[in-house]
Amino acid sequence: MTDYSYRVRIKEKTTPALQDLAAALGFFATKPGRYLGYPSPAALLDALALAYRADPAAAIRAMQSIGVINVATPPADATPTE
Repeated sequence: MTDYSYRVRIKEKTTPALQDLAAALGFFATKPGRYLGYPSPAALLDALALAYRADPAAAIRAMQSIGVINVATPPADATPTE
């Protein structure tokens, strides 16, 4: 599996919160380099995506059960991508 860089805009306080969550769940960077041993939101997101692919309905229920629900409506011209 190759690494892929994907940048998104997030709120300023989101990164430390994701790092805290990653650390609490045991997700740390394992690739040698500058971030080795640091909490890894990327590894956390990889695991979340894997869980979703394995059982989408269970992953959605789990996220909804902890209040992860988007209340915003997508723009009318938004086109989902695969």
